[in-house]
Amino acid sequence: IWGGDATSVGDMDVTDVLSLTTLNKAKAKLVSDNAPKVMPNDVYVCIMNTFQAYDLFSSSAWQTAVRDGQVRGDTNPLFTGSLGIWNGIALYETNNVTRTQSATSAANYYSSAVMFGARAMAYVTKRNWMWKEYEKPDGRRFAIYVSARKAYKIMNSTHLVELTTSAVDPNA
Repeated sequence: IWGGDATSVGDMDVTDVLSLTTLNKAKAKLVSDNAPKVMPNDVYVCIMNTFQAYDLFSSSAWQTAVRDGQVRGDTNPLFTGSLGIWNGIALYETNNVTRTQSATSAANYYSSAVMFGARAMAYVTKRNWMWKEYEKPDGRRFAIYVSARKAYKIMNSTHLVELTTSAVDPNA
């Protein structure tokens, strides 16, 4: 899923930011692929770069939704900095989502947030673990990342969506 009107990294500009529309498109893709929601809260999960979060939370659409749809007072996410939930999507922000400089514009950077449902990925921590790799008959590919007794594995790629958007540092 691309931010704004972008159709590739090459034609992405600084206005192609993460938005509520981008989140809704990604959710529609997961729903159409029958991706189950993550329990116990029955939500999809979206993990985004800090600058993607900045763009989303700076938008008037986000601020209006949080102001009108959340509790009034000091616990409102507008005042707590909480990311919260939008349209059944739990939102998380991290600096661990890679940010890449655009090859076509030195002023633009982009990131690929990820949204997923249940059984999209597995996380394992164990002292002595082994993982057998195989490819399903339908050709789905599996990937694994190993670091200090930790492993992240894509279990079902149809339950995972990338949201590639502009991610410009607002302080630059």
